[in-house]
This record gives sequence, structure tokens and C-alpha cells, in this order.
Amino acid sequence: MEGKNPGRRPAEPARILVEREPGIATLTLNRPRVLNAIDRATLVDLDRAIAQIEADTSVRCVIVTGRGDRAFSTGADVYELARLSPEAAVAQMRYGQAVFRRLSRLPQPVVAAVRGYALGGGFELVQWCDLVVAAEDAVFCHPEITLANVPGWGGSQVLPRLLGRPRAAWVVLSGARWPAGAMMATGLITQLVPADQVLSAARALARDLSERSATALALAKRLVWDAEERPLTEGLRAEADAVGQCCKTEEQRRAVAAFIRRRSSRDRGGQPEWEEPHR
Repeated sequence: MEGKNPGRRPAEPARILVEREPGIATLTLNRPRVLNAIDRATLVDLDRAIAQIEADTSVRCVIVTGRGDRAFSTGADVYELARLSPEAAVAQMRYGQAVFRRLSRLPQPVVAAVRGYALGGGFELVQWCDLVVAAEDAVFCHPEITLANVPGWGGSQVLPRLLGRPRAAWVVLSGARWPAGAMMATGLITQLVPADQVLSAARALARDLSERSATALALAKRLVWDAEERPLTEGLRAEADAVGQCCKTEEQRRAVAAFIRRRSSRDRGGQPEWEEPHR
């Protein structure tokens, strides 16, 4: 007689959902019952999803978000961490750092779409993204200090590079919660939108980015990230070399030719070729 095996546990849902549309991959933290807390299995699933994107040249932009309307992510799973030895905790932090850094090293722009809480490790995940679209109800916080701990997935190192040392020190040392409007003023947030529009705004931004030259985007992204880690002279040399690489591409030649045509049209009384970027 056919039937369910009572001794077999049902398969757990994927911790990371991967959704694709032309040119865009959306990675969704999928633990809404625990406000998308990040445990070891979540890091493993995220690592696998990043590997898939690395192997897929059709992806031009990546969105990272959390399932549900209450939280992007409340950070590391505290219940799991409480069971770890100090040595295992160190290993868990180093693995999370490696996964988040791997995300940041993708050649594609990575857009965080944040609604609700982005706390601790969730806030760190946001920091490793290139651009941030946040809902007006978003809240950012490094609460580790209130648990007699410190950030472990890059917050103490990435945040000072984003906000400057004095402001980052206040965020990390105080454990205070920052509403989206206050975080917008620091420059961390790219766009601030109503809560029900955060994902659609992130997708609109991703579609815009996906229409740009993939080569130029990847080079520009790497130049910006590496600028914080190397001397100015070395960075300027890398920038000039990147221009040379772009000039070898057919995309660059077409873009310059189109610009010249528009400029010529403007000189003859046509429309100006320059458009203000999206705000």
C-alpha cells in the first residue's frame, strides 16, 4: 500500500529563493517566521545562489531582499549562536564574512531592497550591497553591543568605510535603532520609497542598470570597492587601465557614436542629449 513514510521528515524549504527575470536575479531570504534570521543553512544556500549567478552571464543585476513585510533580516540566528563554542562561533563569522564578501565581488551591481528591520547581520548584508532601496518603514541597527558582543560579518569594517569613523562608531557602540529617514541622511540609502513600493523600485533600478554595459559596470564597481583598500596612485593607474578595457568593447563604440549623433542633432536644434539621473 502506498502512503507517506511516517519516519521521513518533510523537506525544509529553501532558505534562499532565487527568482529570475530577463537580466535580473532576485535573492530572497526565506525565513519569515523568524524574521529572516540568518543561520548556517541560510549562509550555505546564499553561497550556492551566488555561485549560480557567477556562472550565469545573462544576469546583469542582482536584488537581495527578505520575504514578508516585517523584516529584511533580523541578523544572525541568536538561538543557533548560543549553542556554538567560541571556536565554532569564530568559524561561523568567518564563513559569513566570506559569503557576504563573495556577494560584493560579483561583477553585477547588487541592490538591497529593504523593508522593516535590518538588524545586526541583516544590516551587514545590506552594507555589502552596492545600492540600497529602502522602505520608509525600514529600521537599521547594530544591536550586538546590547548582547555583550560585536558585529561579526563585516559591520565594524565596512560601515566606517560607508559612513566615516565617528558616525559608524556611534551606530556600532550605541546599539541604537536608526529609522530609514535618518539613515538616508548618512548617504547609505540610494532611494527611499513607500513600503509597498520597495521591491518595484528596486526592480526598476535593476532594469535601468541592466541596460548599461556589463563590462563598464563590472569595472566601475571594482574600482569603487577597491578604492578603499589601495593607495591613490595605484587606484588611478587601475582607473586608466579600465578606460582602456572599455575602449576595446563594441558597446563603448556604439555608445560614443550614439552620443555624437545626439550632439549633432542638438546642434541642429534637436533635443539635448543629457538626461538627469533618476532620483
